[in-house]
Amino acid sequence: MLVVAAVLLATVTEPVLPDVPVSEDGEREVRARLERAEDAASRLELARLLVLEGIDGDEAALRRALPLLEAAAPAGEPRALAYLGVARLLEAKRSRWFWEKGSKAREGVGLLDRAVGLAPEDVEIRFLRGRSTLPLPRVFGRRDLAAADLAWVAPRGEAALPRDVAAAAWFYDGVCREEDGEPEAARRSFEQALRLDPGGAHGRAAARRLP
Repeated sequence: MLVVAAVLLATVTEPVLPDVPVSEDGEREVRARLERAEDAASRLELARLLVLEGIDGDEAALRRALPLLEAAAPAGEPRALAYLGVARLLEAKRSRWFWEKGSKAREGVGLLDRAVGLAPEDVEIRFLRGRSTLPLPRVFGRRDLAAADLAWVAPRGEAALPRDVAAAAWFYDGVCREEDGEPEAARRSFEQALRLDPGGAHGRAAARRLP
């Protein structure tokens, strides 16, 4: 089954990644401060930014993030576990070896589950798990749980996440509801995504799905 899962994972074209942007306002100054800092919270925030850069294709940033997250994860810090899980899924997607794809993906999913278990009310962590695992092949058996995460996050995202990320939660909630044969609920979700981020990627994608 692991080999089958790895083969299927290699065919996924949609990124197995969250849509969490890095703000451009003061980004250079923030990054410089985090690079100098030695406290655990700053190192974790630096690792988070590096993972996001890795999502954008910066392999060196991802390699830098991994030891920071691996050092923080044993302490059971939920965000460290969550972002390490995202990084493992990213490694799985980009690995050339089928056996490694499967093992990295399973580790990533396990880390995200641990993070949610420790902080089930954390909107960011629930979004990371839902969005990161939604595109996994069905053999992983994660689709319904990812959909449930996104359904939970969507109405809470506007108060807890950047607007474009909150819009992403509504958009993918709409996609799941559409797949589940709930056209009216899907329409409402797409309308919320469009309202929150009309000029952004998920707002535009939502507009294309509306009548």
